[in-house]
Amino acid sequence: MTKKQKELISRIEAMEARYQEVKRVLGELENKESGQWQKDFEADEAGLIPQDLPREVLSEDALYNLLAEAGEILASEKE
Repeated sequence: MTKKQKELISRIEAMEARYQEVKRVLGELENKESGQWQKDFEADEAGLIPQDLPREVLSEDALYNLLAEAGEILASEKE
């Protein structure tokens, strides 16, 4: 196997690993309808989460926009 082929395989393996991780995380975010997300959201609304803790994941708009963007990227990849 040539050096160029090894680099190609290495790059594809790295992209595949990232793809699988993104797919897993998006699946978790899509399941935000689960009771746990609602409980976390309510805890934030009740002031139980420190103000300095990043919590964009609790923003319905941010999640929707992220999932929509991911869908657009996937759709453009299929074209």
